[in-house]
Amino acid sequence: MEKRMDFPQIYADFYAKFPIAYLVTDRERWIYANERAVQLLKEESVADLIDKPVYQCLPGACELFSGNPVDFPLEFREKWLSKNGESIYLKFTGIPLVENPNYIQFFVNEIKRMEEEFPDLLEEMAAWLAHEILNPLTSVKGFLELMQRPDGENREMYINIAKKEIEQIEQIVSQFILLRRPIQNKALTDLNRLMNETVSQLSGQGYFEKVHIAVSAIGPVEFYCEGSLIKEVFRNLLMNAIEAKATKISVQISAKEKGIDIKIADNGNGGAKSGWKKPGGSLNGRKGRRGGFGSLIINRIITGHDGKIFFHKEKEAGSIVHIQLPHTFPPENLPGERKE
Repeated sequence: MEKRMDFPQIYADFYAKFPIAYLVTDRERWIYANERAVQLLKEESVADLIDKPVYQCLPGACELFSGNPVDFPLEFREKWLSKNGESIYLKFTGIPLVENPNYIQFFVNEIKRMEEEFPDLLEEMAAWLAHEILNPLTSVKGFLELMQRPDGENREMYINIAKKEIEQIEQIVSQFILLRRPIQNKALTDLNRLMNETVSQLSGQGYFEKVHIAVSAIGPVEFYCEGSLIKEVFRNLLMNAIEAKATKISVQISAKEKGIDIKIADNGNGGAKSGWKKPGGSLNGRKGRRGGFGSLIINRIITGHDGKIFFHKEKEAGSIVHIQLPHTFPPENLPGERKE
């Protein structure tokens, strides 16, 4: 079995036939993997893993590269994409190697994501739906009853308010549809322009009256995507910051050698404990209007564009959302090489 010679031989021998997948990183690259890891990750050989940058495979492990102290054991769940394109849902548990704390050893187990997460997700979605749909419906019912009064006062005002409540329900239903339909209607799109349009629309609706938002952009950053869906991601993330009582939001969108980086930072109500995680439950642990369900929408859209997203909660206050997107361009043999 291939391995790095600076990995302690006693560990290499012990974990060679270990029944649990075992990986070791020097906090930058994988330096050791046993046979069970190769089988679980559906690679052809150990050589397919050794020397690969960890952050490219596991954004959930980005704490290792932050330069800040890490709380162990380090645990996170990750979707691993195998060579044949199959998605594998895994749980990683990492602890330092005794002989060399700069080495982090990971024990990896496959998880049945739906069996483990569906009950909690169902409970959260039920509460979310009760709040998001029943509240507007109750308002509409109340205004209809007021319009039945013989005096007919304020009838036009009641109609306008009822219309807005119905529009909110329509938006919720449309978000459900996003979870199912495939990503389509892609075009080469300037992400900076999309973000600025989203900010302008929210400002026009009065959302940014007490919030200062700064979009840092140097020229266009083009990405082959369905622009309306990416704009929905931007809208959800900005609204999440607003609902966390943020007064400052900063946005950075940049094209780098490895892909496109999007960072949205705010000074809202951060969690008590710092750490990065992927969406699944509540977005950043916040129970706002777009909490858990909003994070599902965001994750569905980003992964549908072959991207990755994770969140960081500051210890005191504030959160950072980091989105990584690949450099993609329209196929030459397909129509639609337009710019949105």
